[in-house]
Amino acid sequence: MVAIINEEQRLLLIGRMYDGVSYFNVNAKDIDENYIIGQEEINACIMEDLQWVKSLELIEYKPKPFIL
Repeated sequence: MVAIINEEQRLLLIGRMYDGVSYFNVNAKDIDENYIIGQEEINACIMEDLQWVKSLELIEYKPKPFIL
């Protein structure tokens, strides 16, 4: 499961850690070219000023096809 983030939300997460050790991966996109963050990042987020990510709607991840 993932959450779609808009450009404004993406900019707020660039260079930010979600647990004091790991950074949000804000460059991931789904098949529809939406920026996404993973449920694992959301669930592990302990940063007080980023708790808004826990209110993002989760959807099923639709990956891009792997092309060699």
